[in-house]
Amino acid sequence: MRLSAKRVGALSTRHVKHLRHACQDLIDDLGLPPEFTVPLVAERLGERRGRPIVLAPLELGAGSLYGLWLATATADVIAYESRTTRLHQHHIIAHELAHIIHGHHGSHLDGDSSDLYRLFPDLDPALVRGALARSTYADHQEREAETMASLLLMAASRRPPAQPERTAPEAAGLLARLEHSLGRTGRGPG
Repeated sequence: MRLSAKRVGALSTRHVKHLRHACQDLIDDLGLPPEFTVPLVAERLGERRGRPIVLAPLELGAGSLYGLWLATATADVIAYESRTTRLHQHHIIAHELAHIIHGHHGSHLDGDSSDLYRLFPDLDPALVRGALARSTYADHQEREAETMASLLLMAASRRPPAQPERTAPEAAGLLARLEHSLGRTGRGPG
């Protein structure tokens, strides 16, 4: 049976909606405060996992490699490109955090890890249990990580509505006189 383009598009839309809802549920489970930063997510996630998440700005210089998650026996290290904008850095960190939140697994360094050792020549391979570097967006794990990273960044950039300022008692009299002189009686514009 052949699917029409319209049907394929509908499946894709449903898949995207499901992916966004699943990612949002995982974010909600983190119990983040209304105002948070991406580094706070790393701190909270590290506390929850019982192992620190170390954020390491580095000059990765590996072409399209902007971020990388290294899992060692005692900590998770998120290396991110230091020579990019702060917003891009936060996106990279959020992307790698999303891999951790989703429980994605990378290679266990049994294959070709020459790029890893070129970037970290002093790294003892015995210390690294796994490494996960961004590959392509077509990969299922990458779609999950990109979706969650975008949701995290949107939530981190939101600010709760400003609370109305209270008038200090010493300014209340002055404010009342100003309102009176402008013809306002507290019933709206005069």
